[in-house]
Amino acid sequence: MKLPILAAAVALATPAGARVALPAGPPKPNLIEIAVSRVDLPERLPGTCRVAGSVAGVLRGTAYHVGQSLIVDVPCGAQPVLDARPAEPRTGPHSVDAQVLKTSRKGAALLDDAGHLIWSRPQGYVGPPLYFRNEQILGYRILDGAVLPAAPPVRQVS
Repeated sequence: MKLPILAAAVALATPAGARVALPAGPPKPNLIEIAVSRVDLPERLPGTCRVAGSVAGVLRGTAYHVGQSLIVDVPCGAQPVLDARPAEPRTGPHSVDAQVLKTSRKGAALLDDAGHLIWSRPQGYVGPPLYFRNEQILGYRILDGAVLPAAPPVRQVS
């Protein structure tokens, strides 16, 4: 249903003087930098890691402010080896290495107003690109981290 038709239907069905909330339009994503203070790992991997910290910077959006405490649920798993394939746009959530996440102290997140990660460019979003330091941010990104080996260790046969 188109918004003008919805507005006309609501106007006809609403008593005079009553206020009605109409849809707010396309989502307005919030792109923030996070100073990580703690990461809680799940009992089993893959799972959801809870990243606790505070907002270190606001690049887009108005729902968050510098210094605000927050907790973000980040999908996490075990990735013992660096994925050296060329970078490709991802669709949907992807897992972050739990141990690298646990050692990180800086992150960037694309969040909705309720604090949920946004994993793709919001439909209907027409604002500026969602970039931080020349990297597109969708979901959660570690801004510092640990070095992973480029290949699994070679087993010596005796």
